[in-house]
Amino acid sequence: MVLTRNDQTEPEYQCFTHASVTQALIKRLRMFVMRSKVVITEAVDLNDSHISDPLVTTPLGLVGVCATDVKALEASLKHTLPQLPWQQQDHVTGRWVCAPSATGQSLRWWWLAGTQHKAVIAAIDGLHESLAAQVNPWQQFDVQAGLPWVEQATQDLFIAQTLNLDSMGAVSFTKGCYPGQEVVARAHYRGTLKRRMYLGHIDQALKIELASDVLSVANPNEPCGRIISSVISENRTDMLFESTIAAANENGLYLSNLNNQQPQVKIVIDALPYAYS
Repeated sequence: MVLTRNDQTEPEYQCFTHASVTQALIKRLRMFVMRSKVVITEAVDLNDSHISDPLVTTPLGLVGVCATDVKALEASLKHTLPQLPWQQQDHVTGRWVCAPSATGQSLRWWWLAGTQHKAVIAAIDGLHESLAAQVNPWQQFDVQAGLPWVEQATQDLFIAQTLNLDSMGAVSFTKGCYPGQEVVARAHYRGTLKRRMYLGHIDQALKIELASDVLSVANPNEPCGRIISSVISENRTDMLFESTIAAANENGLYLSNLNNQQPQVKIVIDALPYAYS
């Protein structure tokens, strides 16, 4: 999840997560509510139909914005934008959170706005021409940036480090107790981590089911990892996948044979835009 904070009234947090796990996440978090003033609710259904124009169809919407010319976008907005990953700024147009990007990509943001911002946004000429409303390119940017999203098909399959969340500053080892802390902290402090997330691609357009097995040439009878996410772009499929470190270092990974309908598909491992912690 991506968590932002609203301090205008009482402390309030917004959590961005994949729609398929929203209800399960809310149910789980409510189990750990310790104070009566804590209320956890779903702000909006973030499905594809809302991404193209969230400000019209929902009281609170989330949309991805990319800009090759940041100064021009800031001039249209009439305010600055955060330019370091995970930085947040609140403005009259809504809340802007800088999303991580791969090397060479345009800057991009999660833009959270609601009906109270419509009048201001409508007065900004050319803003909608800057929106990255298409779902597929945004997912590709996430994959290339090494940003994993857990969906229903991959829920409860990984720990924080096997999604590289520790390398992105997305997990704290000093904040105190939380569910699952023992497993996560033990892997961190004892240095026993044997699995990591990798960025890779195959040189063809292929729809890959989430959680599909990743196999290695060295041990073809035992899966060494799983697919976390994938996105097709023309004749190429980019993916994030989890694997044992040993198998990834051998560089002989391939996708499992899908119903014996095609030969083995080799995975080419690409460099992530960040280093492992």
